[in-house]
Amino acid sequence: MAYTKDELIEMLQKLAKDLGRTPKFYEVSQRQSIVNHFGSFNNGLEAAGLPVNAIRKQYTGEELIQILREAEKELGRPPKAKEIKQYYAIRNHFGSFNKALEVAGMKPAFKRAVYRNRTVYRYTREELIEVIQKAEKELGRPPRAREISQRGAIANCFGSYKKGLEAAGVKEEEGLTEEQLIDILQTAARKLGRTPREVDIPEYQRIIKHFGSYNAGVRAAGLPVNKKSKSN
Repeated sequence: MAYTKDELIEMLQKLAKDLGRTPKFYEVSQRQSIVNHFGSFNNGLEAAGLPVNAIRKQYTGEELIQILREAEKELGRPPKAKEIKQYYAIRNHFGSFNKALEVAGMKPAFKRAVYRNRTVYRYTREELIEVIQKAEKELGRPPRAREISQRGAIANCFGSYKKGLEAAGVKEEEGLTEEQLIDILQTAARKLGRTPREVDIPEYQRIIKHFGSYNAGVRAAGLPVNKKSKSN
């Protein structure tokens, strides 16, 4: 919805009255419209005759851009929000951290796009490598594909999940035992509420190799065999 400056000023003043104080950036649902109209959230507060929320230092846009560029030079890549201590000053001034990166001529670490009311995150190679390495550290072993929610992004970025592991310096888990393969099938069956098909199991090729066929593995797991299967 498009707002006029007067409408935005009225919204800020009403919210301030309801709160008994100056509203903070995250408390205003129209914050992006305010930034677009007034140049920054604090400018909008001033236009509404409200005291600006105190921050450690009042930075100019040029100073904030310089902070981002210095961080990029030091890191060798665009900085992430958590790596910049002036994050809130940047967000308040530009409306969002990614917007500030764009103004500074940088690409965000990952972009968010919405398709049919579904949010899709586009990760960089560095982001995906970090996801894999973090998972390995938490699990104490190489993560399996089904344990990584970004497995599709990893496969698309590197060509396959296995190549993603290699890029992250993580060795693929060596031969799974029969007990582990059976556990994988049974765990998937509990989650799905039915016998898993090959497409449901990232390790299905290992199951075929170990048991001679996918259905032989299903039987070994004590599960009913699907009527149709790629491997019998």
